[in-house]
Amino acid sequence: MTTGPRKDPPNNVPNVTSTEDIKTLLSVINSIDVGEFALLAKKFKVAANFEEKIIILAEHASLVKGLMMELEGGHRNSVTKRRNPIEFGLV
Repeated sequence: MTTGPRKDPPNNVPNVTSTEDIKTLLSVINSIDVGEFALLAKKFKVAANFEEKIIILAEHASLVKGLMMELEGGHRNSVTKRRNPIEFGLV
């Protein structure tokens, strides 16, 4: 291994990431979120009692937090309308 000054890449290197690649990646991410949300809703509906529902919500804490932020209008890039939790079958 040699030591010495680090060489930064030249500024004229073309960006190889296309807009289509980024759109595809975002589409996959959204699909994952929708799938996880569907799983949460299904588990929540079949939960027999209050304790089971709390456990399910805890297992999906990051998704629940994101949903609550969406309902409160807390997402910076959100352009969707505010939704009632009843629409999601969570109440």
